[in-house]
Amino acid sequence: MSTDPPPRPSPHASQKKPRKSRVCDVSSDDESSDGSEDSDLPRRDGARADPPEGPSDDMAQPETWEEFWRDAQERNARRAREAGGDPSEPASAKAPPKGRHGLPLRRGVPFDATLGGGGERATEVIRCFGCDQVTTRQLECAQCLEIFKRRSEKVAFDTFERAFFCSHLCYRTSYDAHKTRHGPSRSAPTLLDGREHEFEPAEGDGALWDADKLKRHTVEGCPAAF
Repeated sequence: MSTDPPPRPSPHASQKKPRKSRVCDVSSDDESSDGSEDSDLPRRDGARADPPEGPSDDMAQPETWEEFWRDAQERNARRAREAGGDPSEPASAKAPPKGRHGLPLRRGVPFDATLGGGGERATEVIRCFGCDQVTTRQLECAQCLEIFKRRSEKVAFDTFERAFFCSHLCYRTSYDAHKTRHGPSRSAPTLLDGREHEFEPAEGDGALWDADKLKRHTVEGCPAAF
């Protein structure tokens, strides 16, 4: 994919011809009778006009189109990495997003394309988010599942990995570190959708969804983080 900036937009493309003023009065609302600007005079609503703000010291303004394009690319790449994406290859069906162990994700679950015949029959490789041991789909963080469902409504190939646990005890002992995932999140751009989507945090005390019993279990000692 080329990183060269596109042609500079034509300055005449969006310009409109100025309309002739219909005001015949020689006086001006912007100048006083002696010709000086009346910025110090009170406005009609009683407030004083604030002086125009200068350029911010926190963000240098690009001087050329090439600098603007470079800064925009660097910003987009940084935000994509922060959201778990790969700036050099947006996620798609041919390049699915990858989870925390480098395996591709299918509907938020890691799988090994070399096992099980590949495709939809590829073997899932699920590891506990607490102890990192191989586990099953039975126990899943209820808050992470809620976030995943929200994100899946807008993002086709998401980098958000679903969080499974081997036991209630493992969830409780790792909750302090894990609960940061329940906060506000942002999706990385994909090949189908170059936009970034913002998502609200998950509320409520820490809980596990039991897929076998179809029941939500609130785990003691895991208070709501958001």
